[in-house]
Amino acid sequence: MRFFVLLFMIHPPRVHLLCFPTFYPYAFLVLFRNSAHTGGPLGELVQWTDLLAGLYILGHNVSISIEPLKLFEHFNFTPSKKPECQTEQNVFDLLFTDIVGYRRLKRLGIRIPKCKYRILDSFGTEALFNRNDKNSTWGGLQLNLKQFYTMFPHSPDNTFLGFVVESPMNTVTPDVRITTDETVRSKSGKPIALIYGKEAYMWKDALPYLTVLNESLELHANVMDAALGQQFSFVVPHKCNYGTEFITLMRSAKVFVGLGFPYEGPAPLEAIANGVVFFNPLFRTPHGRNNTKFFADKPTSRKLACQQPYLEQNVGEPYTYAIQMDKPDQIRQSVQRLLNQTAITPYVPFEYTVTGYLERLNAVISRQSFCTGPERLHLLRTPWELDVSGSVRRQYLELDANVIHWPPIGSGGVRFILGPPDASCVDSCATATLPTGDIQLNSSYLHRRAADYSVRPFHKLNASMFCAPEQFTSANHYALIESLLPPGGRCALIQSEADSAAPSLDPTGEVCILQADRSLFDCTAKPTRPGVRRLCPCQIGLPGQTSLCIGCV
Repeated sequence: MRFFVLLFMIHPPRVHLLCFPTFYPYAFLVLFRNSAHTGGPLGELVQWTDLLAGLYILGHNVSISIEPLKLFEHFNFTPSKKPECQTEQNVFDLLFTDIVGYRRLKRLGIRIPKCKYRILDSFGTEALFNRNDKNSTWGGLQLNLKQFYTMFPHSPDNTFLGFVVESPMNTVTPDVRITTDETVRSKSGKPIALIYGKEAYMWKDALPYLTVLNESLELHANVMDAALGQQFSFVVPHKCNYGTEFITLMRSAKVFVGLGFPYEGPAPLEAIANGVVFFNPLFRTPHGRNNTKFFADKPTSRKLACQQPYLEQNVGEPYTYAIQMDKPDQIRQSVQRLLNQTAITPYVPFEYTVTGYLERLNAVISRQSFCTGPERLHLLRTPWELDVSGSVRRQYLELDANVIHWPPIGSGGVRFILGPPDASCVDSCATATLPTGDIQLNSSYLHRRAADYSVRPFHKLNASMFCAPEQFTSANHYALIESLLPPGGRCALIQSEADSAAPSLDPTGEVCILQADRSLFDCTAKPTRPGVRRLCPCQIGLPGQTSLCIGCV
């Protein structure tokens, strides 16, 4: 309970929220609910249920609507009696929905300010596909990229919402505590490997890979939609409902074996949270929209090098092994290393614990705003001139309302750097040197957090820097670029371009390039011209959180 005491020391305001998940009409709701127990889209359901639970725990006023007609009741009118002037648009401070829900609300004509929307978006949306002229099945919404809330921290351009990973350390209900006597026993005496393939189509082309694993492991499966073919007769089948029954099966295994799909699901994190190693398949050619049907209509150009990139980048061995499915010798070597290592301790990355999730959710609900400042007025830059340290030199135009306050500039917050040539701001911030003495616990909450909660110092949870796209409008000044140059350096030419790499510096001609289109501000973009250096707003990460700065809580 200490965390909740710490959290409410911040005194977050009570927020009125409307949640509109598109699990309707009723027939689809029943289908979705039933399929969730038989291999259906658990990821989306996990994201929604954890969001609703988190908002309730934090004390906010939450309304839920899953039917269009019921939704109109929240605004005190019906479709047949819709007023010409809608006066009830500000009943809610925020509205959570998904991409389908956003489009349905627009078609219904409910005039809610765009700045109040928060879109649950599993795979993320990039600037290129957010524009109306790049409309696709899931793109073209023309919102601020930070209004898209993702399951994993794919890109700092979107907001990382995440979810809570179930594990023994997070379990508080007695009925999901599982004893050793309840676990599944091996029939052959070999260690159990549970295959991560909940539907039969996911097993296509997996036979050679599984045949090698079967040499040393007893393979079990939980395929819910159909029986496996005779070629998989060496696999022990189960029909466990997802929940306690499936977790019991998972905890019986030594390893949880990925088949390459589904991409970026929650199950691999649940595996390591229950002391089970995950075999993470590598892709010979990264999977993306140009070569993989699944990503063809997704509003992202990300390329996945493996099935679960988060574990590869943020956790690693001994909790997850990168596996090349088409190389039998490498598979055998990985299995031997697995069998030689002692059992792993259950592990949940801090940001996927209850504590980490609520800390992050509280920060974005209470601090994040798109209805004020430059976003409200669609400004390309703020009326302030910033130097390298983030201090302010006041000019003739002083509009405090148009300064970006979150994430803050300065100690524990955002610093500006000129990245190396040809690099994105994601890479530039990640490799930047932390300012000396900048990591300060400057609030009672941070002091207590450090004292009461030792964020496990595992792999990449130490302080680092990452891109802060909210502050691109603050960075869009030629004077800021000049302040980062060596003494005597200046912009010989200043020009504005609609370029996703702007603001930037072209050293060859001492050209300072400013952004001409605010919808193109983008952390992930790399310069298309050789030698160009991007001007990047970088924030100092809060240990244990890959998307919050020290000064953000």
